[in-house]
Amino acid sequence: VAEDPHSLMIAQRAAGSIAACGHLHDGFSFQTGAGGISLATVAEIGTLMRDRRITGGFISGGICQAHVDLVRQGLFREIYDVQCFDQAAVESYRTDPWHHGMSAAKYASPDGPDAIVDKLDVMILGVSELDRDFNINVTTGGDGRIIGGPGGHPDTAAGARLRVAVTRLTGGGYPKLVNGVRTITTPGADVDLVVTDEGIAV
Repeated sequence: VAEDPHSLMIAQRAAGSIAACGHLHDGFSFQTGAGGISLATVAEIGTLMRDRRITGGFISGGICQAHVDLVRQGLFREIYDVQCFDQAAVESYRTDPWHHGMSAAKYASPDGPDAIVDKLDVMILGVSELDRDFNINVTTGGDGRIIGGPGGHPDTAAGARLRVAVTRLTGGGYPKLVNGVRTITTPGADVDLVVTDEGIAV
């Protein structure tokens, strides 16, 4: 979880934006990536929900301790887990009856009638590169090297009602904002807000 002041400011802005858009309500469902700023946003969402006495429905996706903590605090009812990212999530999956495993098909199959990604109110998206058309790359780094698979990034962005990208404007010695993303993981048409250390773009 990111702890530096700039990242925490982004997380606060992202959570506040979700509330301002009207998506922080009883039964609210969401997913985040496992990046530091995304996970910091989880805690900020929890703070706003606690202050407003909101109880969410479910959290989905790749699960970390930050997500498990929200359910244990009574802020959400259940988790739908397609992948555990840390030992706290593994232990919760083993012991907690509200922590449900799911297949990749249940998670995001375009042929399935009941995919979880299509039931999301909000998705918090990570960024390695972004352009002015809101196209996002999380597949390659600023130097062009492959850094990993996209996970649920494009599926959740296509399915969720509100899609929020969170990022600092530089990272790893490279600019995050570029003239044109060459490796498009998620098209800009599936992104609503970009929240950065310099402000919010809609």
